[in-house]
Amino acid sequence: MKAHWVRTWSYEVIDYNCVLGTLKDMTLRGIFRNNLQGKGLRVRFSNLYSPHEMHIEKAEVRILDEIAGEVKGPGALTLGGEGQIRIPAGRQVYSDPVDLEVAPGDVIEISFYFKEVTKVRAVCMNSSGKVWYTELGDGDQIGKEHLTLNDRNALFPVLGEDPNQNYALTGIADIEILTDRDPRTLLLFGDSITHMSYVSDPLTLLLYRSRPGEISVINRGISGNRFSRDYPNDPTLAGNGKFLGIAGKNRFDRDVFQDGCPDYVFLMEGVNDVAASFIFKEAAVPTGEEIWKDMEEVIQKVHDHGAKIYLATVAPFGFPDADWKPEAEQIRAELNACIRTQNLADGIIDFDALMRDEKSPHFLKGNLHLGDWIHPNTRGGRMMARAIWDKGWFS
Repeated sequence: MKAHWVRTWSYEVIDYNCVLGTLKDMTLRGIFRNNLQGKGLRVRFSNLYSPHEMHIEKAEVRILDEIAGEVKGPGALTLGGEGQIRIPAGRQVYSDPVDLEVAPGDVIEISFYFKEVTKVRAVCMNSSGKVWYTELGDGDQIGKEHLTLNDRNALFPVLGEDPNQNYALTGIADIEILTDRDPRTLLLFGDSITHMSYVSDPLTLLLYRSRPGEISVINRGISGNRFSRDYPNDPTLAGNGKFLGIAGKNRFDRDVFQDGCPDYVFLMEGVNDVAASFIFKEAAVPTGEEIWKDMEEVIQKVHDHGAKIYLATVAPFGFPDADWKPEAEQIRAELNACIRTQNLADGIIDFDALMRDEKSPHFLKGNLHLGDWIHPNTRGGRMMARAIWDKGWFS
């Protein structure tokens, strides 16, 4: 097969519609687990959602072979032959290719030095940090083995309001490998349960260990995202809540098909559709059947592209004292019934049955969430990932 570019890592770039924090005279590094075999690498620089040009003084990539204990590179990341990288406002651009051998199991390190004041308005972000994470350091620390910054939350105070640990990355949206193989791509589409990566990380590691060089996993989760409705435009939220994203059905084409169709799509969304209209006191509340009708449309789109799509039922969520909880549970039950009885998708997994407390079935098991009765913790995420893995859909 002729050598071609395949994404080994890609994350949703979240538009916060406000300044999250400022980088100046700082080094930001992303560390990524790779599962592809290739002879070259490029990144897609991203300055989406910013009204100002982004200036990266210099950037570097190196490849770590953890088994052999060897380092490949470093190689300079350039744009149009220039080491100083200037990304136009609101744009994404590919770097020049870097000639580096990359193998399954390698770790890719991408380091950016921001010399000038850079106001950050958009980031890729996750909480688990097992497949990718970030490091920060003061000054120009390109080439240093480890970067440390004690108070990340002081740097990005808006993100620091989240009680969960977060790894935030700006300036990049994709890493691609030049390969002559034909690996498969699995794209995970959803809300915070996808975005935070407590489910996607263990699933990714299972797939990478069992199928070296044969599959890459792409995360397209947005925390707080609804499938049927856009963000609520609430002035009490940072940036009026734009970081919650437009409706999943409306971003689906952009986030799933824009750069070519994946081989598999795993759709896990719905909990915010069930609860958010009550939380934000919206006049109309969607029914479970209405949400399902929107899901039917994207299932057909995936099949029209020749790919497979798998669904998950909506697991229980918290808010035990909310007066709207009984009505929300009726909507969740209706949506789950639609998912269980449909015959359009290529497969389903029943996370409602897997994760609910047998004695209190409207709630998650107490030891499987982060303390908020909504989001799986490390243990809960591993259980969900193993359940997906056991289906054998991607083997």
